Amino acid sequence: MKIDNSYGALIKRLREERGLPQKQLAGMLSVAQPHISRWENGEREISISMLKHIAKAFDLSLIDIIKIAEDEGTGD
Repeated sequence: MKIDNSYGALIKRLREERGLPQKQLAGMLSVAQPHISRWENGEREISISMLKHIAKAFDLSLIDIIKIAEDEGTGD
């Protein structure tokens, strides 16, 4: 299952708030850095399983990520 690519803006904001470069987040998620860039720019969809890993990298739950996105209007 794929998640709407509008979550990219949220991922970027969370990453920047934590001072993480794309390369470091990519390493945490075992993906190439271009994946992070494409997610953040809305060029690539995120699987639900990867969104779970992203949430964990930010010490959040998948539900937290979804709620934040809904509150900010980025997960429509």
